[in-house]
Amino acid sequence: MQSRTCGHTSFPGVQATSVSFILHSRTSIHRHGSQVILGGTKQDNDWYPAPRPTTTTEILERCRAQKKRVLLHCSAGMSRSPTIVVAYLMRHHGMTLKEPLYTVVSERPAVSPNPHFVQWLKEEEIRIHGGEGTLDVDRLPAKTADRLALLGPD
Repeated sequence: MQSRTCGHTSFPGVQATSVSFILHSRTSIHRHGSQVILGGTKQDNDWYPAPRPTTTTEILERCRAQKKRVLLHCSAGMSRSPTIVVAYLMRHHGMTLKEPLYTVVSERPAVSPNPHFVQWLKEEEIRIHGGEGTLDVDRLPAKTADRLALLGPD
């Protein structure tokens, strides 16, 4: 899917939030109106087990440079889209894995990347920062309070 310059959306409720760009983690989303701009991967599931960094980065950086807001979503908003956000923040803002994951879980308590994504994020953190990773588990706890306690500042 080709990325385009950020513009205004026509989804009900989205306009009130000043969202300028919708990034869906798969391609099976339909265009709703001439002003809606979509971005994502080139084909269904070509991100598995890792998000496509070039596509996501290009879209997020373009919108960031234009000071536009992005709605990044997947089917449930619990695993795929949070994984993309966390990876982006690690790569482009120098954060360790626990920092953006704590922030995302704090803002959306339902977030809990699946074990495959947790493993990939752990490997990505080591690839980016070197040394040892900051997360010692392969699966995040089921309870939000336990996730926040695990991920929070030491």
